[in-house]
Amino acid sequence: MVTRSLSVLVLCGAFLLAASCSRGEVIKGGVEIKPAQGDSRSSGADKSPNEEETTSEQPETSSKNASAESEDSSRSKPVSVPPQPVIAQPLPPANVPIPNPLNPQPVIAQPLPPANVPIPNPLKIGMTWHWQLTGSLARPNATLYDVDLFNQNAETIASLKKEGRVVICYFSAGSAEDWRSDYAQFPMTSKGNGLDGWPGETWLDVRDAGVRSVMLSRLDLAKQKGCAGVEPDNVDGFANKSGFDFTANDQIDYLKFLSREAHSRGLLIALKNATDLVGPLVAHMDFAVVEQCFQYEECEAYSPFVQAGKPVLVAEYSKFSEASCAQAEKLKFSLMFFNLDLNGVGNGCKK
Repeated sequence: MVTRSLSVLVLCGAFLLAASCSRGEVIKGGVEIKPAQGDSRSSGADKSPNEEETTSEQPETSSKNASAESEDSSRSKPVSVPPQPVIAQPLPPANVPIPNPLNPQPVIAQPLPPANVPIPNPLKIGMTWHWQLTGSLARPNATLYDVDLFNQNAETIASLKKEGRVVICYFSAGSAEDWRSDYAQFPMTSKGNGLDGWPGETWLDVRDAGVRSVMLSRLDLAKQKGCAGVEPDNVDGFANKSGFDFTANDQIDYLKFLSREAHSRGLLIALKNATDLVGPLVAHMDFAVVEQCFQYEECEAYSPFVQAGKPVLVAEYSKFSEASCAQAEKLKFSLMFFNLDLNGVGNGCKK
């Protein structure tokens, strides 16, 4: 009977032990030990609400929980990266503006050339005149003397002025003459074709700055010698085979330049021939010197000078002609008959 009871007890103990192990419980020394809370080997659903943990095991569980929370916290916090030093970047190149053809800048006004201010004009319509460019100077009774700028000295001009003469000084403004003292000052590129019938003389490019510089020196010389005015010759190169392609407008510009510069020096200035330029230049010139206009029947083209109160001096290289004198009187021109060399006294119309 006892043996059967012991057997039953042993069987029951074994049964209880197996059941405890299936729940993860260990019986040690008669004390039941439960696994720590939160252990990954057990689930909260397996715990009985009546089960209590011993006081001795609570601190260990709390420590484990704190460690787990600290570990989770360290994993959830973002990593703090120390700031990197700022490396200075090179500045872009300066924004230098360039000329913009689509937005042109305002044009700065350039100084204007000296104004062409008229000077007192002592010349009278119908006045008598003497024209001599070569030979020993004759002294006829004439109000105006037209003489060569280079051939006459200041003393001769001064003596003529003492006699009450108005002295005009001739020079070529449109050609280079190889016998003149300033011939070498003309740029080689400014010398064109030769003038027909005049050896050693070539047309000039009136647009050339070097040519204009020489003419300024000639105007200075005229003033120094005491000339009352100048007669620039050969100013119709645009209408001749000069070797250059300058136009009538270029010629007008050149003559306006000469007029301004002459007037700024107190010098009168003549328009020599250049029939086609009378209209644009009559206001800029003080008188006209015309060759053979009766021979070529073009004298009336110079009437605007007379209308403006300015004299027209006509030279014919032919025998005396009463018919030409009658026409000259009608037009109020001063007509003289000279030889082509202009080396002596000419013949005038009888009054």
